Amino acid sequence: MGTKSLLLLSAILCLALTVQAQPDKVQDNPAARLEYELELQRNPETGRVPENISVLEQEFSKTLPSKDYQTIQAPSLAKALQTGVWEPRGPHNVGGRTRALALDATNENVILAGGVSGGIWRSIDRGASWVRTTKPHQLPSVSCIVQDIRPGKTNTWYAGTGEVLGNSARGDGAPYRGDGLYKSMDNGVSWELIEGTRSGTPHELDLGDYINDVVIDPSNLQQDEVYIATLGGILRSVDGGETFEHQLGSEDVGDGYPGDTQLAITSDGVVYATLAFDNFRLESGIYRSENGTDWVKLVPPGFDDFHSRIVLDVAPSNENIVYFLVDIDGDHPQLYRYEYLSGDGTGDGGSWSEHGLTLPANGRGRFNSQGSYNMLLEVRPNNPDVVYVGATNLYRTRVGFGTEEVEWIGGYNPRFDDNGDPLQGISYRYPHHHPDQHALVFMPSNPSVMISGTDGGLHLTDNGLASTVDFEELNNGYLTTQFYAIAIDHDTPGSNTVIGGMQ
Repeated sequence: MGTKSLLLLSAILCLALTVQAQPDKVQDNPAARLEYELELQRNPETGRVPENISVLEQEFSKTLPSKDYQTIQAPSLAKALQTGVWEPRGPHNVGGRTRALALDATNENVILAGGVSGGIWRSIDRGASWVRTTKPHQLPSVSCIVQDIRPGKTNTWYAGTGEVLGNSARGDGAPYRGDGLYKSMDNGVSWELIEGTRSGTPHELDLGDYINDVVIDPSNLQQDEVYIATLGGILRSVDGGETFEHQLGSEDVGDGYPGDTQLAITSDGVVYATLAFDNFRLESGIYRSENGTDWVKLVPPGFDDFHSRIVLDVAPSNENIVYFLVDIDGDHPQLYRYEYLSGDGTGDGGSWSEHGLTLPANGRGRFNSQGSYNMLLEVRPNNPDVVYVGATNLYRTRVGFGTEEVEWIGGYNPRFDDNGDPLQGISYRYPHHHPDQHALVFMPSNPSVMISGTDGGLHLTDNGLASTVDFEELNNGYLTTQFYAIAIDHDTPGSNTVIGGMQ
């Protein structure tokens, strides 16, 4: 009998004696598991554990199927694995969670979108069809995307990788780690990872693993000035992302949960940044900079220091106005409107007003950020008083969230009974839309035309100001659906039936 088996048997005998010595204190048999494992190892004919069983186990493991085994026994499968030749099985019309979304400034029919685990996709016909432009070996987790809109630079795009919350089926927040910043020099047709942002250490937590946001300074015509919001900090580059310098937040990313960070920039290069309150970081809050290196902290009246994620947007028609949506506990956000007046914007140099969110009280209608997982804030390009806010649902107001009841225009279906359940025969979803809001863009030629990015992909409306907003889905070949489980029909020869559980 081998040493391992002798030790196992000794442990069983010791536990059995303990059970017999204390019959009143033990309700079950703690040695049962060890006895069971011993039974698995005994020869059923001799009742003995084979000699040198550990060596025999190791020899047997060498006979188990491997890549070489597959090459011999299943050549078609091995060839598919080696060559990467795969046939898409869909769904062709159901998209996945989309946080990265932008329109080409030179042609609004060209849309670039990024699935958080599906790579970067490009459409040249306003979403009627899609082509994936990242390669199979490139990181599929895309969280943000931006175009360089300066004259002569519009073929240049940047996309950040990595999502820290709710991306995959794994626990502990379900993150999907990225590794830096991608860059395209041909208007999004192909992408290359910027080597200066790549750590090359996927087993370690680095600054470039989770890039929440990216913006470009459109006013700097001499340098390629790029900002990224990542891991509780803001980084700045003046050479197109080749090198970065840390500007705000913490550079220590070894411990704790990565912080939520966001960015916005005006046409003349004024940068606004937000940092969530994580691990008692004193740097959390709202910041403003006119040059990207000197920052001042903006503190709204009644601001809750113990906040989570803050999303923001500069009003395009009046860039002195900036809105901030502050997540407090996932259900009761603060919404602030800031107007720059003079100086560095602090104190009397800026004017603040807090706007009440008179959201529906219905359980599915309430503001629910799900722990800052889904948050959105966008200002209508031609009217600073029309604001769109997103959590699980999409809302709109025409008066900057004043006293008017906020209008519920997407996400869950507003048609519920008194218990918050869908009316009979009514889908839980808002028609042709989807819960969990992440992105919203406006067509430059007509801001009433909007494209929405959600956990269900992409959706377009031709009238974002209608009393009832009608959407159409743009998921025609936008293959970004997140499957957590999948099964096929093994009983029916030649069956094409596939069943999957999606995020």
